[in-house]
Amino acid sequence: LSDLMKIMLTEMERSGRLSVLHSSSPISTALSQRWFQLVLIVVILYFLLHSMIAVIGLISRSETLYSFTFFRFTSLELRDGSFPHHPHVQEIGLYRYGCPVLPLNTTVEDSSITVAVEEGTAINGWYFVTSGVNDSSLDPVNFTLTGSNDGETWQEVSSSQLDCALSIWSGDWEI
Repeated sequence: LSDLMKIMLTEMERSGRLSVLHSSSPISTALSQRWFQLVLIVVILYFLLHSMIAVIGLISRSETLYSFTFFRFTSLELRDGSFPHHPHVQEIGLYRYGCPVLPLNTTVEDSSITVAVEEGTAINGWYFVTSGVNDSSLDPVNFTLTGSNDGETWQEVSSSQLDCALSIWSGDWEI
């Protein structure tokens, strides 16, 4: 039996590249070909490299944590071009590594919604849901998310002007 296996292996190694297509067992024939083994290794390395780059990119984006006691969403402009006197947002949510951060208190003042969380709560994601009114002209299209520890001094976390993976927009968006 071992002699038969040696003969088969020798014949498979001597066969041409196109013999893979004419074999009754093309997969085993292809796997025995040195050129196919090299192509397979290159393809595997290519996909491993791209997978690692994607994972590293996701990790580096999600490592940025913003730690504040207050987070304020402010509508700066509505879809119809007007300045809002109300945020026109039904809900704002905060995330830390994909898990919701529960607010202690939410207040609305003028065109802003302020969410109070436990002191020093860190987030790396957020979303808002538009007011649900059937009039999409009232959707915020220019906005900021800022953070503060004292409610007086605010630092920008994200905005509609930033190309930032931190914000996840929800609602009725029309282009």
